[in-house]
Amino acid sequence: MPLLLDPAPLLVLDEHPGLSAETAARLADWLPDRLHSRQGALLLATQKLDLVQALCDRLFVLFRGSLVADELVERSIGQLRRSAYTIRVHGRVGTAGLPGLETFSTRHEGGDTVISGIFEDQSALFGVLARLRDLGLVLLSVDLLQES
Repeated sequence: MPLLLDPAPLLVLDEHPGLSAETAARLADWLPDRLHSRQGALLLATQKLDLVQALCDRLFVLFRGSLVADELVERSIGQLRRSAYTIRVHGRVGTAGLPGLETFSTRHEGGDTVISGIFEDQSALFGVLARLRDLGLVLLSVDLLQES
């Protein structure tokens, strides 16, 4: 468990990419009571929508340094769940080599590239998959982000 110093009116957590589902569940169980007892606030940077839903009241989305969304979690989480995908392709590719995906998160795992992002609709997803095909990349998987 993380160390919290007293008093902590604002707790800032930046999710580690290797955060396990078990640790995320423990945080979701432990943090609300801890913050409530201190009348504290939480600023959470994460890609895990289950943590956002469990711990947050408001969702803020930043894009290139600008606030592009400020909504209640209960209003926005369902839409994000329907349209957030992770795409895995074979080979190491940077976003510069993926036109139209500059705003997506890209990480490398072994010899693969994992691309994560939010798509407006299925047509946008299929358009990206077509671009990846046209670039000669081997598609390994497409996963709709789900709760852990």
